Amino acid sequence: MRNQSQYLEDIVANPSHGYLLSSNSAETVLNFADGLARRLVEARSQGDIVKNITKLDSGDASSITTKQINDLLAQTKLAQTHTNHVFMIVDAEKLSLAASNSLLKSLEEPGKNIIFLLTTTRPQALQLTVRSRLQHITVSQDSSQLDEIVSKVDSQTAQIIRTVSFGDAVLAEELLENTDQLHEDVKLIKSLLAGDYYERVTLLKSYWKDKIALLELINKMLAIARSALHASKSNNTKAFQWADKVEVCLRAKERLEKNVSPRTVIMELMIQL
Repeated sequence: MRNQSQYLEDIVANPSHGYLLSSNSAETVLNFADGLARRLVEARSQGDIVKNITKLDSGDASSITTKQINDLLAQTKLAQTHTNHVFMIVDAEKLSLAASNSLLKSLEEPGKNIIFLLTTTRPQALQLTVRSRLQHITVSQDSSQLDEIVSKVDSQTAQIIRTVSFGDAVLAEELLENTDQLHEDVKLIKSLLAGDYYERVTLLKSYWKDKIALLELINKMLAIARSALHASKSNNTKAFQWADKVEVCLRAKERLEKNVSPRTVIMELMIQL
């Protein structure tokens, strides 16, 4: 499992265009985001660091509107291209559907050196199309909560929960409620990654008409692929292979969000894996 300092080191060295930062504590995730934003700007700063960090904080408002997002995006066009400029959206779960749609194009085609940081305590509340375009990082307030959860199961199950939850204590609690299903899903995922196309499609036949179940399975597969990607960082060949599997899973999630039939998504996914 990655720790917080490893995340920071990796991100600053090779930043992506956007990150979804989540935690059970709003204060914890915001503090992490503020520190990350400063480090990202400092890495390529040629001027006032504060001016290169733009934060949208809706405060006590119940939602983030399309106008607020459009105003933020207008500022991205004015950002200098020779330095990193961070645009932060606090409490991103408040994004309305229209605001999310306005944000999507910029997440797909961000300007040079533009980095988006979205913070939330409820990542599942964000539109899947938004989540799929961001790298998700769970910011731990205290590992003791997760440790307490996995202490209730055997060591093998504990390791699976840590991997699939990616450090998210809330998700870990949900996985703990049905560990039998968790083991079945992990066994299925291993078979999918090892089998040929026809074996894979046959294994997933029960998911052909069940979008929700397929999405849950893909999320678990994505978590396993991300964990394997991090573990193989010292081996470029394996790292590229796992990075490709991560991208394949993200594309499959996006296709489901666009209401492509589960059967079609399964066939595409099995070919690309």
